[in-house]
Amino acid sequence: MIEWDEKLTSEQKRAASHEGLHARLLAGPGTGKTLTLTRRILWLLTQRNIPPNEILAVTFTRAAVSELRGCIEDHIERILSEFPRISTLHSFALRQLLRNASLTQLPQPLRIADGYEERQIIIEELSDLIGKDVRETQKLLSELSADWQRLTADNHDWEMRFPNSKFLGAWKEHREIYAYTLRAELVYQLKRALEEQRESLDLEGPPKYVLIDEYQDLNACDLSVVKSLAELGSEIYCAGDDDQSIYGFRFANPEGIRRFTNDYIPSTSLGLDICQRCCKEILDYGLYV
Repeated sequence: MIEWDEKLTSEQKRAASHEGLHARLLAGPGTGKTLTLTRRILWLLTQRNIPPNEILAVTFTRAAVSELRGCIEDHIERILSEFPRISTLHSFALRQLLRNASLTQLPQPLRIADGYEERQIIIEELSDLIGKDVRETQKLLSELSADWQRLTADNHDWEMRFPNSKFLGAWKEHREIYAYTLRAELVYQLKRALEEQRESLDLEGPPKYVLIDEYQDLNACDLSVVKSLAELGSEIYCAGDDDQSIYGFRFANPEGIRRFTNDYIPSTSLGLDICQRCCKEILDYGLYV
């Protein structure tokens, strides 16, 4: 097993070993953000002796989850029989909803519609019910998902403002009859459960240390869930670069990482400025061009 600080630069070492409450790590391309995040988990485990089940690392894609999990397992498999939880936010939300299904307003027993069911059954049947073609129904379903992600579904007049009230009514009745939950609403439903049933929820862990990669790509709903975890006692350590927000199609809100130190008080702003991918001369030449 390598040491937590092996081959780290001084700024990476400082960021990985941050002590205190919440922290934001601003890191440009090639500065070693994921490496630093990985070593922070190792630091928590080996230097602070934090139990693995108290650590939750959230990344944006399943591929990133697999990569981060592989790095952690390579480092700690010889000393620990249990690993920190590493997942996407959707996966985390699903696990918590399944653990607390009776406390939600979702159809019971809680069942998630898979991709085939959503495309070939739900959308097809909703199209017939509202007299629209499949593409238009898919667009309306995407609008519903967007309202969850932007939290406009929380507005008191949301249903009146939705572009097709017939679709909304048909979808509500259809999901009640067939008792399914859409993947697109998982994080939103966890957000609601955290607001409405906070004292009763049995959260996995619960996580005392929450580390989030690519924080600039979280949308308003994601950010609300993270804030609720902090209010329940989790220490938030986020990493990202507001200049690299690429998930506008799912309403990523880079303002979340920009205002982090205002939203989480007290908190510390950390930074990685030195690119490790190439030498300074090449960077200078690129900037000149």
